[in-house]
Amino acid sequence: MEKIYDVIIIGAGASGCFCASQISSDKSVMIIDANEKKMRKVFVSGGGRCNFTNVNANEKYYLSNNNKFCISALKQFSPTDFINLVDLNNIEYYEKHKGQMFCKNSSLEIINLINSKIGKNVKFSMKTRVLYSLKKNDLFQIKTNKGLFKSKSLVIASGGNSFPKLGASNIGYKIAESFNIPIIETKPALVGLKSEYFRDISGISLPVRIKVNKREINDDILFTHKGISGPATLKASLFIKDKMFINFYPEKDIFDYLKTKQKDKPRSKAETVLKELLPTKFVSFILSETDTPEIANISDKALRLIANKINNFEFKFNSTVGYETAEITSGGVDTKSISSQTMESKTTPNLFFIGEVLDVSGYLGGYNLQWAWSSAFVCAKEISKDI
Repeated sequence: MEKIYDVIIIGAGASGCFCASQISSDKSVMIIDANEKKMRKVFVSGGGRCNFTNVNANEKYYLSNNNKFCISALKQFSPTDFINLVDLNNIEYYEKHKGQMFCKNSSLEIINLINSKIGKNVKFSMKTRVLYSLKKNDLFQIKTNKGLFKSKSLVIASGGNSFPKLGASNIGYKIAESFNIPIIETKPALVGLKSEYFRDISGISLPVRIKVNKREINDDILFTHKGISGPATLKASLFIKDKMFINFYPEKDIFDYLKTKQKDKPRSKAETVLKELLPTKFVSFILSETDTPEIANISDKALRLIANKINNFEFKFNSTVGYETAEITSGGVDTKSISSQTMESKTTPNLFFIGEVLDVSGYLGGYNLQWAWSSAFVCAKEISKDI
């Protein structure tokens, strides 16, 4: 006899597996994923220690065309709720920076925690590629390379396009479109930015202040052979459209500093006094196209040009380094078509979308995993109801 599941979840990542762990045990569940292993992005999260939440997670730290969409789910299942789960399972953790919560030991602890909550009612079909889905006679029919699966409810937890090496796929967007649900344009996010300009100082890291589209970001930047990376850049990638301004030494007004040095060390070169503040290689690079005689002989106009290169460097945006290293995909399933209370489609009953596949992009620092937990929880809560 043909097996009809109560629920099929497409995607065995953070949101898909957590959703399965929260669905009532009297529901039969099948999780389908093209990968061989579950929760692969969770495993590499936080450098292998899993930045599993951020205690500050609220709507201010998420971007979407529908900015209030995430409020309900985050209230129904908050960072505190997930931390309580971690506490109950005796997982040691610590706050690394500004509310970012990490495992002290390994991301495997979070994976094992979720696995321990998944009941015998849940089955997995791994290394299974979904081709398409349709709804017929109130049943979802999911065509795969291993045959046809059927269910009463369908949850799309397939993630976005980021990290194709970990099995990223656009199948979630294709399924949404097949049910006439719009897709907000997708792009790599929390990602490095390309620029050949900085190639000669690859490897240098600095604390900076970035101003981009009326936002200010204070964190570290890393120069790479491809351009710029580091947490400040990844955060800025969420907002940049054409350009941003980087202050490579936010602690001082460099023009005032150089004017002071004209009095204190008039025979020194600008390069020499700047190396008191910044790495030698960086200073030599910044001044490589500038004539720097003794500082007493440099005009205020020339000092201002030097200072602007450090305090107000204009970075023009061309492209990101792409989905290969992007932590998330911004854009996705239009949340105006989805219930913020339950993650259910407003037009197709029993069709749900959770996690990264939705047009909800969190800041760097645990916000995106918290969105995975919260959206999965409210979906599971709705599915578990006896309707």
